[in-house]
Amino acid sequence: MDPASVAKTITLVNRETQQAMHPKLSWNKDFTILTIQPPGRYKISSYYDLKISSEAQAADGGALKDGFTAHFSTVLTPQIVKLTPQIRKRVSIIRSRSSLLHR
Repeated sequence: MDPASVAKTITLVNRETQQAMHPKLSWNKDFTILTIQPPGRYKISSYYDLKISSEAQAADGGALKDGFTAHFSTVLTPQIVKLTPQIRKRVSIIRSRSSLLHR
Protein backbone atom coordinates (compact mmCIF):
# COMPACT_ATOMS: atom_id res chain seq x y z
CA MET A 1 0.00 0.00 0.00
CA ASP A 2 0.95 3.62 -0.42
CA PRO A 3 1.09 5.00 3.16
CA ALA A 4 0.46 8.62 2.16
CA SER A 5 -2.74 7.82 0.25
CA VAL A 6 -4.02 5.60 3.06
CA ALA A 7 -3.36 8.38 5.60
CA LYS A 8 -5.45 10.77 3.46
CA THR A 9 -8.40 8.39 3.16
CA ILE A 10 -8.67 6.81 6.61
CA THR A 11 -11.33 7.97 9.07
CA LEU A 12 -12.06 6.89 12.64
CA VAL A 13 -15.28 8.37 14.02
CA ASN A 14 -17.31 7.97 17.20
CA ARG A 15 -20.69 7.04 15.74
CA GLU A 16 -22.69 8.67 18.56
CA THR A 17 -20.92 12.03 18.79
CA GLN A 18 -19.58 12.14 15.20
CA GLN A 19 -16.24 13.17 16.71
CA ALA A 20 -13.36 12.29 14.42
CA MET A 21 -10.22 10.78 15.90
CA HIS A 22 -6.82 11.03 14.25
CA PRO A 23 -5.18 7.65 14.73
CA LYS A 24 -1.48 6.94 14.58
CA LEU A 25 -0.67 4.72 11.60
CA SER A 26 2.34 2.42 11.46
CA TRP A 27 3.31 -0.07 8.79
CA ASN A 28 5.51 -3.13 8.57
CA LYS A 29 8.61 -2.83 6.35
CA ASP A 30 6.77 -4.12 3.24
CA PHE A 31 3.75 -1.80 3.74
CA THR A 32 1.41 -4.80 3.76
CA ILE A 33 0.30 -4.67 7.41
CA LEU A 34 -1.18 -1.51 8.89
CA THR A 35 -1.46 -0.96 12.65
CA ILE A 36 -3.95 1.69 13.73
CA GLN A 37 -3.58 3.21 17.18
CA PRO A 38 -6.10 5.74 18.54
CA PRO A 39 -4.71 9.04 19.86
CA GLY A 40 -6.08 8.24 23.33
CA ARG A 41 -8.50 5.86 24.94
CA TYR A 42 -11.78 4.95 23.34
CA LYS A 43 -14.81 6.07 25.35
CA ILE A 44 -16.52 3.35 27.38
CA SER A 45 -19.86 2.10 25.97
CA SER A 46 -19.31 3.73 22.57
CA TYR A 47 -19.57 2.77 18.92
CA TYR A 48 -16.96 3.57 16.28
CA ASP A 49 -16.58 3.39 12.50
CA LEU A 50 -13.20 2.88 10.89
CA LYS A 51 -13.10 3.48 7.14
CA ILE A 52 -10.46 3.43 4.42
CA SER A 53 -11.93 4.70 1.17
CA SER A 54 -11.41 3.04 -2.20
CA GLU A 55 -9.23 6.04 -3.12
CA ALA A 56 -6.37 4.55 -1.07
CA GLN A 57 -3.70 3.34 -3.48
CA ALA A 58 -1.53 0.29 -3.70
CA ALA A 59 2.25 0.72 -3.81
CA ASP A 60 2.14 0.46 -7.63
CA GLY A 61 -0.51 3.22 -7.88
CA GLY A 62 -3.51 0.92 -8.35
CA ALA A 63 -6.70 1.67 -6.45
CA LEU A 64 -8.56 -0.61 -4.08
CA LYS A 65 -11.48 -2.43 -5.65
CA ASP A 66 -13.60 -1.64 -2.60
CA GLY A 67 -13.06 0.48 0.45
CA PHE A 68 -12.80 -1.05 3.91
CA THR A 69 -15.23 -0.41 6.76
CA ALA A 70 -15.16 -1.81 10.30
CA HIS A 71 -17.81 -1.13 12.93
CA PHE A 72 -16.84 -1.84 16.53
CA SER A 73 -17.85 -0.98 20.06
CA THR A 74 -16.19 -0.69 23.44
CA VAL A 75 -17.24 -2.50 26.60
CA LEU A 76 -20.26 -1.41 28.58
CA THR A 77 -19.92 0.67 31.71
CA PRO A 78 -18.98 -1.66 34.58
CA GLN A 79 -21.71 -2.20 37.12
CA ILE A 80 -22.39 -4.31 40.20
CA VAL A 81 -25.01 -6.92 39.43
CA LYS A 82 -24.80 -9.04 42.59
CA LEU A 83 -23.23 -8.93 46.06
CA THR A 84 -22.55 -12.15 47.91
CA PRO A 85 -23.27 -12.59 50.75
CA GLN A 86 -26.16 -10.16 50.88
CA ILE A 87 -25.84 -7.61 53.67
CA ARG A 88 -29.15 -6.73 55.31
CA LYS A 89 -28.12 -4.04 57.74
CA ARG A 90 -27.20 -0.38 57.56
CA VAL A 91 -23.47 0.20 57.20
CA SER A 92 -21.94 3.55 58.09
CA ILE A 93 -18.82 4.79 56.43
CA ILE A 94 -17.33 7.17 58.96
CA ARG A 95 -14.66 8.83 56.82
CA SER A 96 -17.03 10.07 54.15
CA ARG A 97 -20.00 10.61 56.48
CA SER A 98 -22.14 8.57 54.14
CA SER A 99 -24.31 5.58 54.87
CA LEU A 100 -25.32 2.70 52.68
CA LEU A 101 -28.31 0.45 53.03
CA HIS A 102 -27.77 -3.04 51.71
CA ARG A 103 -30.76 -5.27 51.10
